Amino acid sequence: RKSDEQCTRQRLRGASSSRPPADQKNCQRRAPRGLALATLAMGGRYGAWEAGEWTPEAALALTKPTDDFLCPLSANTYGLDFKEFEIKDYDRGISLFHVARPADAPAVDYQNVPEELEEQIRSIRYTFPLAFFEMKTIRTSLVFSVGDKPMPNFRM
Repeated sequence: RKSDEQCTRQRLRGASSSRPPADQKNCQRRAPRGLALATLAMGGRYGAWEAGEWTPEAALALTKPTDDFLCPLSANTYGLDFKEFEIKDYDRGISLFHVARPADAPAVDYQNVPEELEEQIRSIRYTFPLAFFEMKTIRTSLVFSVGDKPMPNFRM
């Protein structure tokens, strides 16, 4: 089994080709981690965020995934809430992965999530069959809501 770092490097190298390298099958797939990529800890887990150093420009300048999230869940002051995520084979319309929060599920109070539960709340794990790499095009969809406070200049 390859490390996450080896798999990430391999996926990035193969991103420009239509087929992954033959040994790609030993890599486990991980979903994007919610709003953020992850962070290089600077003076604590969220040191750069706490110091006001993470800006959209700083995030866009990243050249590789970081080791942890860029900010804590409590930084979600806009009430952004992810409801549903799906990955489909575009050509055949077949759903490969789908996860949705039940409509009657209570809202999560992101201001009071214990630190040890943050990664569990922010992460999704999935594994694809080798046939996934034969697909020409995949489609992803993400459903989310925004709270009462406007989000000017929102980017994803």
